[in-house]
Amino acid sequence: MWINLVFKIIAFCIVMIGTYLGKSVSFKDQWLLYEALRSTASIIFAVASVWLALIYPDRLKSPYTKTSIDPVYKKGFKQLFTPIINSIYVLCAVLLVGILVPIIKELNLSDAFIPWLRAASMLLLTSLTMFQIYTVLSLLTPIANIMNKHEQDAHVINLLDALTKHPKK
Repeated sequence: MWINLVFKIIAFCIVMIGTYLGKSVSFKDQWLLYEALRSTASIIFAVASVWLALIYPDRLKSPYTKTSIDPVYKKGFKQLFTPIINSIYVLCAVLLVGILVPIIKELNLSDAFIPWLRAASMLLLTSLTMFQIYTVLSLLTPIANIMNKHEQDAHVINLLDALTKHPKK
């Protein structure tokens, strides 16, 4: 779990530095990063959704049917479903920024507020980016589980082949 702690410390430092230096970054430049974040979140949403539909097609129907799900099955489902939900949060936040910024620009706020608004935008941007990086990294767990399961299945098949092909005397 020390990796989580290191990631949180690094993320916190990046968010604080981004917020501090973000006062001088125009929203036009920030918006390019928001668009990249939106694209990444969309891709993660799509990929994880496809995996979920392929690996757990019956589980997706289960809220509408009566089924019993074993705990191991639930864990794997949750590992793929969580990145989808996280990506939805990121997409919603980016969409809200896209609506709110033009409205705030129309308020004709004093020039004294502009650096603070830029810093707040950069705070949100760096926080969402670190959250999305965490989401991308969290996809490694189900991928590793799938690879391990594949290796276990291959090992069992090899053992069965070895047992069934014993030499005749």
